[in-house]
Amino acid sequence: MIFLTIMFLIGILGFIINRKNIALSVSSIETMLLAVTFLVLISSFGFDEAIGQTFGVHIIAIAGAMWVIRFRILGCFFFANPQNILIIMFNLVIATITLFLFIYEEPFFVLSTLLDKTLLVEFPEIDSTTLMALSPYFVTGFCDAESCFNVSVSKRIKSTVGYVVQARFVIELQLSDIDLLFKIQSFFKGIGTVTKDPVKNVCRFSVVSIKDINNLIIPHFTEYPLQSAKSVDFSIWAQIVKLLNDKKHLTLAGLQQIVSLKATLNFGLSENLKKEFPNLSVLERPNYSPDNTILNPDWISGFVEGGLFLLL
Repeated sequence: MIFLTIMFLIGILGFIINRKNIALSVSSIETMLLAVTFLVLISSFGFDEAIGQTFGVHIIAIAGAMWVIRFRILGCFFFANPQNILIIMFNLVIATITLFLFIYEEPFFVLSTLLDKTLLVEFPEIDSTTLMALSPYFVTGFCDAESCFNVSVSKRIKSTVGYVVQARFVIELQLSDIDLLFKIQSFFKGIGTVTKDPVKNVCRFSVVSIKDINNLIIPHFTEYPLQSAKSVDFSIWAQIVKLLNDKKHLTLAGLQQIVSLKATLNFGLSENLKKEFPNLSVLERPNYSPDNTILNPDWISGFVEGGLFLLL
């Protein structure tokens, strides 16, 4: 704002001093108009989230831009002679750039938007003082609705038993809700990663570090337990994590035990795993038995925020 004010005053001063020089007067007027136009646009951005940008603001901004273009073209006519061809070209380039900027509603973010679409992982600077503290019960309720306790079993020839096992805690949301994922990541002491996929319009908070899972994820859901049928998935998942801690996945018997547990987790085994482990002992998935304790209000708030309204 201060810079634009100074720019506007310089334009006025330049016009007063150079009022007898047509070319410099035109440049001074152009400087004033640019300052006013950018000032209007910046002000409209500041109120965008609260009241939205009004139609009138855009009309003023576009009108200002058109006046800038007109004065640029006028400047070209004043300098139009073979000796000043470079000045003519310079004015035309500036006019074209100005027109490009003001075609967009948010000219200052054109480049960042283009770059943003090419990136999958976002590394924002999170100011912890601006993040609203989340209640542990809210986080549990939200995870009851939106989280996934996943275990992947993938072939790897160089591994001891030919497979690698990885436990993963994941929350996937619409891209517009990415700020909430950052808050949840902050709640869990900044562990894991928040990624976004603009193509699918989703964002994910993922924790794959076995250390972080043992130190933060499992202790949290042990102290603030899940209340929906997802509590069964967490229990099975925690058993698999314990087997990983004990290095059981490095033995064939331990791997088969993990795959047997995975078969009862979420959607079961993929067709490929079923073919690769045809003689697997079938385990029965534990039944979900809701208790009759009164739900914490913060858990209810988190559960509703996640968008589910039924206990399964």
